[in-house]
Amino acid sequence: MNQKILMFDVESTSIYSSSGSVIAIGIFDPQTMKEPFVKVIEDLNQERELLEWFKEKIREYDIICGWNSKSFDLPFILGRALQLNLDLSELKEKAHLDLIEISKENFRFRSNRLEDVCKLLKIPYQREISGEEIAINFMKGLKGNKEAIEKIRKRCSNDVIALAKVFEKFKPYLNFQNNYLARKTTNK
Repeated sequence: MNQKILMFDVESTSIYSSSGSVIAIGIFDPQTMKEPFVKVIEDLNQERELLEWFKEKIREYDIICGWNSKSFDLPFILGRALQLNLDLSELKEKAHLDLIEISKENFRFRSNRLEDVCKLLKIPYQREISGEEIAINFMKGLKGNKEAIEKIRKRCSNDVIALAKVFEKFKPYLNFQNNYLARKTTNK
């Protein structure tokens, strides 16, 4: 497979784009990067710039890959972009591989949470903070707490590293000509 794949993860202050913001995006290309790059905003006025940065980064890739990214990450990004009057509609045309779909449709695990799948596959994985703690840590970061921002960065970084390792385990089961990519960002 010669297609360039970019792993990505989003951290936000809410599960709804109408009441939250994208505060961090992590990207990782295990073929060209030694470690993930995570961009975290330190002011809500930087959200638009973060989304524009992501749009530019994914242009270099044929496929984007995430975990629950067709149901959460990308729709959240698109919802925020729409509210910020930023056209990111081209992201819907990008080939998109959501590994949670692969997990659900092929392996019948009891849980399809990323941390549970990592445990089953013996992939080291540690969550620095829970999803519920992201907004709290971001608020602390707005007040100058660099350690709180670093916790968000570490969570996002750990997620894209785990994603890349799960991708490698799932790779023999992936047929890049099948519907996983044909669906792009739309749900079934």
